[in-house]
Parts: sequence; structure tokens; C-alpha cells
Amino acid sequence: MVVGNSGPEWFGEVKLVGLSYSNTEGWGVVVFSRTHELGVDLEKSNRVLKTNYLALAKRFFHPSEYESLKKESIFDGATKFLELWMKKEAYSKMRRRNLAELIHLPLDLDSRFEELKKLRAGYRAVLAIKV
Repeated sequence: MVVGNSGPEWFGEVKLVGLSYSNTEGWGVVVFSRTHELGVDLEKSNRVLKTNYLALAKRFFHPSEYESLKKESIFDGATKFLELWMKKEAYSKMRRRNLAELIHLPLDLDSRFEELKKLRAGYRAVLAIKV
């Protein structure tokens, strides 16, 4: 596996349609598929947002996503913000595009998102799969 500007590339004997990785604070996850484009994002479960998540959502997310987050309680809003951010990060990796190019757009309906289970305690990951 070689990592370039557009993400990881696989030069093994087996052809892979999808290959993605993510890391945070010393831990990482790699996912691959022979049949589907995919992307992954990994974050610490207890990641604390250092600034107001609504200000970040207003700046970066689609207006409908921002409005949805405004309706959440103060307890659920930051969690839902992080979930959406992770989906957008995984989606941009699946599309092999820079997050800045796609973060303001609503997530496409051509993708499915799943939370990966059985990770190291304290971490969570989201997988984007093109359907």
C-alpha cells in the first residue's frame, strides 16, 4: 500500500475497488473491498470540540444539516455533529476528494454509512460504502 495525495493505492496481485484508512492519536483502521468503493474515518469517542459545534456546522455544513443540528439538545448536538463530520470525512475518502471540496454539500443518497463495531475501547469509526 502506498499513500498519495488522493489516498491509499494498492499494488498487490488482488485488484481492490475500495481501499481507505484513517488514524487518530496512535491508532488506525484500514478497510478494503474487491467490489465496492468505500471510505473510513476514525475518531476518539470522547473527542471534545474546542469551539462551538453550531458555529462550525454553520460555517462548513449544508444549511439543512445546520438547521437540523440547531434543533438538537445541547447534550446530543455535539455527538450528532461529530457523527455527521465522520460521515463526510469517510464519504470524501470514498470519493477520493479533499474534504474541503465536499463538506458543504449534503451527503449523497448513493452511499450507505455504517458504524464499525468491535474497535479498541474509546474509538469509533464510520464506513461509507457506495451502493
